[in-house]
Amino acid sequence: WMSVELSGEARAILARRCFACHGEDAKAGLRLDQPALWEDDLVVPGKPRQSRLWLMVSGKGRAIMPPDGKLPQQELNVLRRWIEKHPR
Repeated sequence: WMSVELSGEARAILARRCFACHGEDAKAGLRLDQPALWEDDLVVPGKPRQSRLWLMVSGKGRAIMPPDGKLPQQELNVLRRWIEKHPR
């Protein structure tokens, strides 16, 4: 099971770093504030390297986010652990 703390940390990072563009505006058709709308490959439970979100924020995907610079390593670690433990 994923801890509530880890889930909250991941959501806070997404809110702080991503929701301005990928909230109600849904730039590029991607809305991160509504998990029910996520495509299956966005977060692949237990598999960060197959998760589109991880590929984007880690700089390993075609689109690199956020566009204004890479996330701090501490935030990347939280998101990676969150995907690894994601219950979906």
